[in-house]
Amino acid sequence: MPRLSGMKALILGAAGGIGAATAQIFALEGARLALLDLSAGLDTVANEVAAAGDLASFATCDVTDAGSMAAAISDAADALKGLDVVFNCTGGSSPADGAVDVVDDSEFWRTISVDLFGTWLTCKYAVSHLRKSACASIINTTSSAALRGTRGANAYAAAKGGVASFTRALAIEYAPNRIRVNAIAPGATMTARIAKRMAESAELREKIRVRQPLGLVEPEEIAYLAVYLGSRESRSVTGQVISVDGGITA
Repeated sequence: MPRLSGMKALILGAAGGIGAATAQIFALEGARLALLDLSAGLDTVANEVAAAGDLASFATCDVTDAGSMAAAISDAADALKGLDVVFNCTGGSSPADGAVDVVDDSEFWRTISVDLFGTWLTCKYAVSHLRKSACASIINTTSSAALRGTRGANAYAAAKGGVASFTRALAIEYAPNRIRVNAIAPGATMTARIAKRMAESAELREKIRVRQPLGLVEPEEIAYLAVYLGSRESRSVTGQVISVDGGITA
């Protein structure tokens, strides 16, 4: 039997990278899906998911806007006729990030708005629907940068560190409601954005080679962990930040 059979799942950041890979694998594992992203590229992923499994809805939304998120999550829950799993997979680092004494404050607030506040809003508006589920799971996305010292991405480390701490707080907050809350901490992952940056930077290629001994993570590797965290297999797992990072935190 598929591992997510009968589960109603909402995936944010589904237009590409880890989010798209997770949407496709969730579909194959039997989940009924609603997909959200700001990118128009969501149409392509939605068509692929519909061909592979059960797609209830897809829509664009802005994770930094409370009104947009409230409406999008309500519509998704209506289309799904409930909500069991939420996978927050929005955000990411930017070349504009850097050391705290040189990076522009606008980049800090951009990163906080997308990575941390976006996660906050998703959880805020999903909880009322998840309370009705017999097997509810929130899966946030943090980063290896939240778990170790880093250089050159201080805003990103701050935002993703906040996601990790927020995840633990929610796990305790909503344990009485049987809502499990965990986070995945990827290392450098072979998304289209990272592939482009690596192609342009020999320095980045060498940094990853030295720091991540098993090499780049594939998006599907993150997706399979999300399947576990969304399924009944992990019904006693909550408050965890789990690394899939090619050994970078080691």
